[in-house]
Amino acid sequence: MSESYTQAGNFYSSVGGNVDMRRGIFTASVSLGRIVGNALMGPYLPLDLTYEPTNPIDIGFGVGWSFKWTVYDRNSRTLYLSAGDTYKITDTGSKVTIRQKPLITTYFEQLGDEAYRVVHKSGEVTILTGKKYGASLKVPTAHYTPVGHKLNFAWDNNGGRPRIKTISDANGVLVDVTYNNMQLTTTVVLWPGSPSERTLLFTRSGGSTHVLVKLTIADQDWSFKYCQLNVSGQRVSYLNKITGPDGLIEEATYTANGFVTPACSNLGVQPNVTRHVQAPNANQPPIVTEYKYSTTNHFGGGSTGITQWSIYDDNLFLSSKRTYTY
Repeated sequence: MSESYTQAGNFYSSVGGNVDMRRGIFTASVSLGRIVGNALMGPYLPLDLTYEPTNPIDIGFGVGWSFKWTVYDRNSRTLYLSAGDTYKITDTGSKVTIRQKPLITTYFEQLGDEAYRVVHKSGEVTILTGKKYGASLKVPTAHYTPVGHKLNFAWDNNGGRPRIKTISDANGVLVDVTYNNMQLTTTVVLWPGSPSERTLLFTRSGGSTHVLVKLTIADQDWSFKYCQLNVSGQRVSYLNKITGPDGLIEEATYTANGFVTPACSNLGVQPNVTRHVQAPNANQPPIVTEYKYSTTNHFGGGSTGITQWSIYDDNLFLSSKRTYTY
């Protein structure tokens, strides 16, 4: 399947459990809480799981779901920042450089084969696993505040994909995660052994694609349903319905006849959301939003200025037509 990259998601309006209007996809997030290490001296770490339909990886919480932590995917040469931004990387094997970075807000470097280091605008530092560790996804092993307080991350390896096991500080374990591969469940315990201990249970579906179908917190369930869409010649599951324990329903309708892409991309026509309904229950009327898109889009559809496709760049930056709008 052909790949694409765009910086259209690098806007805070795309964060949340609704429709990303720039990209025409239904996204979702689940906030598990937050931890502040070292007796409230930091670092601060939000435990937010986000859903991205173009993410084909299952890290134990269902295909497409991942934590909003800083990671680097060497296969796709993509740096994902905890702030939500994503950037493509030039990786020579001994040096890494951020491509098409509009502002110098993040510093990314390779520390030999041992690790990668990301320095954030805030002054906080994230250390990622290095080249010598087999998995292509480079994940955090430590996160520091500007004054040196630290969180430690421990991972296991499941079929070449790292899965978070524990997060700890100088005083002990703050998050403990257990995976049951037979029952397709993941149990997350926050602040284990303390009066604030909290347990969350994630249940995935069986079959060839393990998608998140249920989240249980304190005996209350959220359910997740998916539709099957044809994307670049493959059948892909897209999240399109969330039902909360109080009866609140969010549902998105997709069309397969969505975004036209440049011929050189080999992406064909990409699906997009046409309708989003939020039904609050309790005899409240539903909130309905409909979406219509022009023939131009974040892929560069309709542009005569994109004649070669790059999976490592936002192709709108490479277009010879500087007046393109969408």
